[in-house]
Amino acid sequence: SMSYRMPPAEQVRIAAAFEGEMAPLRDRIQKRGGAGVHLETIGIGLVEASLGMAAALAKHKPSLVILIGTAGAYPDRGLKIGDVVEAAEARIACPAHAEGRAALPTLMKSRVVLPDLRMSSVRPRRGIAGNTLSITTDDALAWAIRDFLRADIEHLEVFAAARACELARVDFAC
Repeated sequence: SMSYRMPPAEQVRIAAAFEGEMAPLRDRIQKRGGAGVHLETIGIGLVEASLGMAAALAKHKPSLVILIGTAGAYPDRGLKIGDVVEAAEARIACPAHAEGRAALPTLMKSRVVLPDLRMSSVRPRRGIAGNTLSITTDDALAWAIRDFLRADIEHLEVFAAARACELARVDFAC
């Protein structure tokens, strides 16, 4: 497929949940005199990220949003600390849903397919990003969520940000 044509810098927002995830990038950009690079923190978790992304989209009207940050890797996905994963899809579930004790309403959207923007020759691994309301700390529960979502990573903001961008018809990468 053809490479994605990057919009002008003023039409791109780089987002992260909070300043701690953004700081390393902000420092690198400042050292390189990164005029024109627009950074945005959107809030931690599903609700705050949804509200923060919607506000950023309304205010700045970007053509592209790139969400960066940290994620947890599900067991046996072959990922280690420091690996980069580009989300091919964002999916949402709660633990009770994954364990078969709850269900999402049938009309509720529960996944967003993300475009393969191919913005550089560096090709990170593409995978499924599962969005939960909280950080999974129990191994058995992690397996259940991983199996239910068929996910590679767990991320607390990806679905909210992807869905806001989808509704605003803004390209999105994570």
